[in-house]
Amino acid sequence: MRLFTLYCAFCLCLVGGLLPRGAFAADQVAEKNLEPILIVGDHKLSAYLLDKYYHRFLSEQRDGGPPSPQANVTWLKQFLTNQVLIAEAKRQKIGLRPEIDSLVRRMERYMLTKPTGPYYNKLFISAYSAQPNGQADLWDFYNEHRMKGLKKARFVFNSKAAEKVAEGFWRFGDDYFERSKGDDVPDLGAVLFSYFRDGRRLEISAREFISQAASEFIRTTPNNVNAVRSVAEKLAMDDIDFIDAVRLGIANEAHFLEDKRGFADAQILELYERIELEPMCVVGENAIHAFYNAHLDQYVRNIKVKGRIIEATHFAGSNTVEGETILVSEVEPLDGQARITPVLLNSRIGTPIGPLKSGGREVYFVKDANVETVIATFAEVESEIRARLIKEELICAESKMARKLAGNFKIEDRIEYAKYSTTFEALELPWRK
Repeated sequence: MRLFTLYCAFCLCLVGGLLPRGAFAADQVAEKNLEPILIVGDHKLSAYLLDKYYHRFLSEQRDGGPPSPQANVTWLKQFLTNQVLIAEAKRQKIGLRPEIDSLVRRMERYMLTKPTGPYYNKLFISAYSAQPNGQADLWDFYNEHRMKGLKKARFVFNSKAAEKVAEGFWRFGDDYFERSKGDDVPDLGAVLFSYFRDGRRLEISAREFISQAASEFIRTTPNNVNAVRSVAEKLAMDDIDFIDAVRLGIANEAHFLEDKRGFADAQILELYERIELEPMCVVGENAIHAFYNAHLDQYVRNIKVKGRIIEATHFAGSNTVEGETILVSEVEPLDGQARITPVLLNSRIGTPIGPLKSGGREVYFVKDANVETVIATFAEVESEIRARLIKEELICAESKMARKLAGNFKIEDRIEYAKYSTTFEALELPWRK
């Protein structure tokens, strides 16, 4: 199974993305153990990454308490078993495939330029290290830095060209990212925005803008001129900030490289599973129907919810801040965020989602109540159930394959299992004699 899917990455970046006032990112303050504690052939798992994923697993417990002993063992066994599959995938050179490289590069750029990433943490700490906690806000610093950056870069925006782009997204939504590639789409050759970087003027056409926006790790659908401008400003400053972050050596800092490697390993694992394991996992129609009929309560869908829009400058990490009350549904999505409507509809009540670009503003969305629900039809959830049942088959296939492959590798296990509330014997890992 994928350890860190794009969807998971997306949600993790949205939920609780802003640091509280005066706080710095934990991975910039605390020292992490980068020494490998599990070595499978040429693949290494550090204590830092195991702790990171394990604490994420703990944070996802619905009741906020510790996981059951069985859930704890199940998660650890699956996570550690998959390290054998990653080692095999690396042996097969799957990590060298261009699709993996492209995805990791996009993630790297996103992590370096987001407001809570290592680049802005470094700038923020440098600017406010002499001030006591509580006197500075990371988001205010981020916005101020970017406003000054745009002015310094002499950013110019073409509203006329933006109207054409916004019209396309308004009419076709996300589909416009593909539709705009056709030669029959007019009026996309004009320069949409320009800026200076390292003394050189860069001009980005409307068509290039759409292409760049489509390749964003977390992309939005800019269906009005303000939203187009907001995305254009972000693209320009992301480019400038990324170059500066690389120049400062942040992209080569040990913990950032380890995070990047962990993300790459997860993508390598997913591709290996698609190639080697998923073809073995076949689920019949009868099994899908039976599962649907036995679990109708799991397919209650929120089709309209009530929530609040809180401007990022007022958010400060609290979900109790008053904001603009709105209703969100598939037919009435949050302005500029139609793509993530399912995330908003199915978010937990009281959990902030953001920061999001909406109506030219940086905002958070907090769901307060489910207004309308329906039971999804079988046709609507058939593929979801199939994927779920295949996932269960895949877990079995992972375990069998890992046991088969473990003997091919030299394995060094230095994990202190008591730290994770279990024992080596309880996990029954593939390399257990």
